[in-house]
Amino acid sequence: MRSLAVLLLASVGLPAQEKPFLETFFAGPTTPELKIESVAAGYLARPAGPGRLPGVLVLAGSRASAQQWTRELAGTGFAALSVAGDPARAADWLAAQPFADPQRLAAIAWPESAAGATGLARGHKLAALVVWGAAIPEGLGVPTLGIPAGRDSEQAWTEVYEFLGQHVEDASPQVARVVDIMRVINSSEGVRGQLARSLVQPPATPEQWEQARSRAAILAEAGNLLLSRHPRKGDPQGWKQRAIEYRDAATGLLKSIQARDFPGTQQSLGQLTQACADCHAAYR
Repeated sequence: MRSLAVLLLASVGLPAQEKPFLETFFAGPTTPELKIESVAAGYLARPAGPGRLPGVLVLAGSRASAQQWTRELAGTGFAALSVAGDPARAADWLAAQPFADPQRLAAIAWPESAAGATGLARGHKLAALVVWGAAIPEGLGVPTLGIPAGRDSEQAWTEVYEFLGQHVEDASPQVARVVDIMRVINSSEGVRGQLARSLVQPPATPEQWEQARSRAAILAEAGNLLLSRHPRKGDPQGWKQRAIEYRDAATGLLKSIQARDFPGTQQSLGQLTQACADCHAAYR
């Protein structure tokens, strides 16, 4: 059986020859038993058995080749779907299946399907995107990997599998929603509110300063959580900038507390509150 890599590379004009990396990769653990079926969304292949799997949408022109690639991706542990019809509907269908993890869904696209794939990314339906032989627009808001035509096959597939492993296969599913972070961390009754009330006047003891420091550290860490989420409305790039501004303000507050600079904490609290208000105006 020809390898997935050989078929893919031939489709974009790259040398169709086995490379040591690919030989090693496909000579790895025994391929799991696959469940293969035609569904309304396309041609589905996945390892049999319980559990939620990372998913990959295969957006390709040739039906026979796409089905071959789908089976081989399934052999490496993915719930793979060769898409028939609207990519957005296919993504929604796969994300809703009990065997697929909706937080770990990627797409692999070729030039003729790149627009549909980038649309999925803009619609916050993907955790990662791979595009072969076509330009990738900026500001998609998800990790992307572009493989240009002419790339050495071993190098290309090393990049693809490492990329999928990092951003889809081994990625931890997101549990906390943006609204959860806001309620527990940034609300008036959450960590931010508790910290503000504890700093109405200078802390009287080292223990109180340390408690304030711990709360400020959690606020700053919440900025990293927000960076990893997607807004339900508004521009993803703008969301990233707002999350960075929030994290920077929380980090400034943390530094003021560490320095026992009470006037500085008051100024930093004001900046943090303003950062939250600016973000809410655009995304709430």
